[in-house]
Amino acid sequence: MLEVKSGLCLEPREHAWILAAAEGRFEALQELLEAEPGLLLRGDPITGYSVLHWLAKHGRHEELILVHDFAQRRGLRLDVSAPGSGGLTPLHLAALQGHEMVIKVLVGALGADPTRRDHSGHRACHYLRPDAPWSLRELSGAEDWETAGGRDRDRNNANNNSSSGGGAAWTLKRAPSAVGAQVVEKTARAAAAPAKGKDSVGSRVAQIQGLLRHMFPFFQDR
Repeated sequence: MLEVKSGLCLEPREHAWILAAAEGRFEALQELLEAEPGLLLRGDPITGYSVLHWLAKHGRHEELILVHDFAQRRGLRLDVSAPGSGGLTPLHLAALQGHEMVIKVLVGALGADPTRRDHSGHRACHYLRPDAPWSLRELSGAEDWETAGGRDRDRNNANNNSSSGGGAAWTLKRAPSAVGAQVVEKTARAAAAPAKGKDSVGSRVAQIQGLLRHMFPFFQDR
C-alpha cells in the first residue's frame, strides 16, 4: 500500500489511477478501468477531484463522453456535478481553463448542473473569460441580468461577420475511439435568436439538453 501526504493509504492500483487522472493519461486510465471498474468512483483524497474534474481541467471532452458511457454500461452512478476542493465542479474547472467544448459537453450532453456554486458562491459562468459569448455564459449558469449586454453585442457581431442568416449551426464529429462515441460541436459564428419573453436560464439550458439528446441517441439515458 502507498501512503499519500494526507496520511491516507492507497492500494498501488488506486495510486496509479489518481496519478493517471491528474496527468490526463487516458490510455492508462482505460487499462486500469478494465481491470477494476470501481476505480471510476475513486477521487483524489487530497483535492477531492474525480476523474471528471481532471478530464475537464485538461480539456478532454471526447474522453468525458467515453468515461460517462463506460459508467452507464457498468451501472456505475457517476455524478458529473460533484464538488471537489473549494466546491469546484468539473464545470467550474472547464470555465476556469476556457474549455468551451468541455462546457457544452458537460451541460448539453451529460447533464451537469450549471447552477451549482463553489464555496465562494460562484457559478461556473463567473470564471469565464470577459469576452465569452453570451450563449456560453447562459449554458454555464448566468442569469438574464448577467447576459443582457453581451447578448446584444454577440448578435451585432454575428450580423457583421456572417453573410447568411439562420439559427445556430450544429455539426457532428466522430471521436477516434474504440467505443465510437460521438461528440457534438456547436459553432459560435451564429448564436441562436434571443428567447421570446423572459424565459428563465434553466429552461433554455433544458432546451439545449433536450435538443442534444434528441439529435444524438448516444446521449440518451440508457
